[in-house]
Amino acid sequence: MTVVTAAPPAELTWLEVAARLEREPFWWMATACATSGPHSVPVWGVVVDGVAYSYADAGARRVRDLRTDPRAVLHLPSPTDVLAVSGTLSDIGPAEEHAAVVSAYADKYPDPADQQWLPGTEQMLGVRLLRLDPISARAWDLSDFLGSQRRWRAR
Repeated sequence: MTVVTAAPPAELTWLEVAARLEREPFWWMATACATSGPHSVPVWGVVVDGVAYSYADAGARRVRDLRTDPRAVLHLPSPTDVLAVSGTLSDIGPAEEHAAVVSAYADKYPDPADQQWLPGTEQMLGVRLLRLDPISARAWDLSDFLGSQRRWRAR
């Protein structure tokens, strides 16, 4: 009896991960701290020069969490076409000080109803820009769970 096995899927690349993040309008971000436990929230995010960014008010739970534990998981909303990225979050300052990222948000979220919520606008001055420094990523498609599992790891 001959057993035919499919070749393992190609290794996931960071370019693929970044492209998927860029296409998706909503991401889920999970953080945690020792005193209050895990926290997960949907965020708007952009990718600029291969780097994933989100933003939050200075008092937001995820900003407070990263001060004591910068580890985070970012994942896309689909439960069947999965992409999850583990890494660390850094607060890199007020969003309006990062023109390329502010511009990327304006391009990705062009709906006039969204404009008031974008970094760089008068209502959102002072929001903190959060950079994800990825450590690993994993992806799979539920329709071929075993055959589609792929991983990426920072070197």
